[in-house]
Amino acid sequence: MLATLFLYPVISLFGPAHGHDEFYPFFRWNLFSASAEIRGDSVIIIKEIGGVPLAKPTIFYDLGPYFAAARTKDVRLAKLLDNLVRAERSGDHAVSDHLTSVINETFMPDQAQVKYDVAVITYNALQRYRTGEILKTSIIKSTDKRL
Repeated sequence: MLATLFLYPVISLFGPAHGHDEFYPFFRWNLFSASAEIRGDSVIIIKEIGGVPLAKPTIFYDLGPYFAAARTKDVRLAKLLDNLVRAERSGDHAVSDHLTSVINETFMPDQAQVKYDVAVITYNALQRYRTGEILKTSIIKSTDKRL
């Protein structure tokens, strides 16, 4: 205990020279000091429901009045969309078509006819939280659901 009381001030006075930011545990130690400012997510962008075009293309999770899965923010959809994007980018159309049918049957049973895009959106997390701004939208697949 006494050694700690003596050593800590000595190390802090005679510690690393200027230009060294970190000397654990005496000077600025940060576990997660940096994080990505720009993020990307796979999403569904709905363009038309029941043969009626939407005023503007809208992200699936913002259409709770039309889809139960959007109201409950079903997170299984995000993983499925990541797999679908990966399949499209690698050219595996059989997997992509299967995952599209899973989306139609599992996440959109409420509507008989829906036109939508599977896309990757890029955004600044803080700006999107504040204003809803999306920096870039990359369409991966355009498709529709019909009964």
